[in-house]
Amino acid sequence: MTNRITNALVANEDATYSYLKRCFDFTVEDSISLWVYEVLSVLVESTELFTKNFLILMHLKKPFRPKITFGEFIWLLTKECPKFGPALAAELDLRLRNAVAHGIYWTSWRHGSAASSIADVDLYYSDELGKEPVVESLTVVMPRVRNHNLMGRCLSEVLKTEIEAGLLD
Repeated sequence: MTNRITNALVANEDATYSYLKRCFDFTVEDSISLWVYEVLSVLVESTELFTKNFLILMHLKKPFRPKITFGEFIWLLTKECPKFGPALAAELDLRLRNAVAHGIYWTSWRHGSAASSIADVDLYYSDELGKEPVVESLTVVMPRVRNHNLMGRCLSEVLKTEIEAGLLD
C-alpha cells in the first residue's frame, strides 16, 4: 500500500489529492501528512527487518547477537566487515531512523504557507531530545527513506534464496 501511495503522490500529485479529497474529504496538507507518516513508519519497520535478516544470514556469529541495537549493528558492521561494511553502513541513516523510531520529528510547511506538494514541506528531526533538529526538505529525505526500504526488501530476497538453498537445514 505504501508504495502505491508513494508512487501515486510522486508521479501524479494532483490526481492523488483529488482522490483523497473526494473519498475522505482530505486537504492537500492532510494527504501529504498521511503519506509522510506512513512512509516514515515503514522506514523503521524496514530498517529492523534489514537488521534481523542480516543477523540471520550471519548465523548470529559473535559479536553480532539477536538483541543488538541499530547503532551497535552499524558500528559492528563497519568494524567486523571491512570489505563491505563501511559502504553499507554509509547507506543506513542512523540519525533519521532513530528520530523516527523515537518520535522526535515533525513536518512544517515551508514559509508557513499551505503546501501544494512535498517540495513545500520540511522535515525536522533529531535523534535525541534537546538536540538541535536537522531540517531537510522532504524531496531530500524521501530518496534516503526509499533506499532504506529497498535495502530491507533486497536483503529479505537474499535471505529467502539462502533459505531455499538450505541455510536453515
